[in-house]
Amino acid sequence: MSSAEPSGGAVVMPLEPGVSKEPKSGADAVYAFVDDIMPLALLQSGDRMPLVGLGTAGAAETSQAVAVAIRSGYRHIDCAEFYKNQAEIGQALKEVFDEGVVKREDLFLTSKVWNNHHSKADVKSAINNTLRDLGVSYLDLYL
Repeated sequence: MSSAEPSGGAVVMPLEPGVSKEPKSGADAVYAFVDDIMPLALLQSGDRMPLVGLGTAGAAETSQAVAVAIRSGYRHIDCAEFYKNQAEIGQALKEVFDEGVVKREDLFLTSKVWNNHHSKADVKSAINNTLRDLGVSYLDLYL
């Protein structure tokens, strides 16, 4: 297997179905699977990032789409204030948390500070609005 190095310092190898849930390493690559179906990359921080995520830009019926995706095994949800649907995503997260489908720590949540919030003063309020809308206390990645 050949390896590829994505940005952020994680090294990921191509994965094959049926690989154990336990992290594997070789040729400086570290990877694992969630429930034998969702590939993960082990980041230099020690965090695991699912390599397949649900993009929520332009999603119709966002809350339902996110809840169904999480119930189906998705663990990486990609959001942005610009998509204007983070409150709906927050509803879906609350639903799956309340049902016991997953806990917050089982998910990798990504959001983005948009171009109109790049000043130092605006970034803090932008992330606080995102956290409030999603109903979570932290993000795994804020771009």
